[in-house]
Amino acid sequence: MTIYERIKIAAKKQKISIRQLSKEIGIGPTTIYKWAHTTPQIEVLIKVADRLNVSIDYLVGRIDSKDTNSTLAHPNKNDELIYSENSAAYIFDNTDLNPEETKQIKDTLEFAEKLARHHLKIERKAQEIKESHK
Repeated sequence: MTIYERIKIAAKKQKISIRQLSKEIGIGPTTIYKWAHTTPQIEVLIKVADRLNVSIDYLVGRIDSKDTNSTLAHPNKNDELIYSENSAAYIFDNTDLNPEETKQIKDTLEFAEKLARHHLKIERKAQEIKESHK
């Protein structure tokens, strides 16, 4: 299933057309339709996921659940997220995983960290622009 097809399903559930979704997130009226054959920019995909209340993992086909509160989004009971003033660490129990599955989790966590940093950079820039126009 393509990103476009998943967006179409989620939009239908939210009772919103693809054109209305496009308008709400500030992209061209045909942009999302093109995603049946192309890959969207991550910034736009984040906006779509937020508006439709689905995860990016769902939109790109990594999981099948549209629910952002899916158990797939929550750590194993033996996993631990540790915060300190200047850092954070995620420790996961990989005793039930093979090396490829462990690598997949590591890669996903690295991608999530990059995505979060990019999203924060965009938010900071938007805040700077907003403040400069006061």
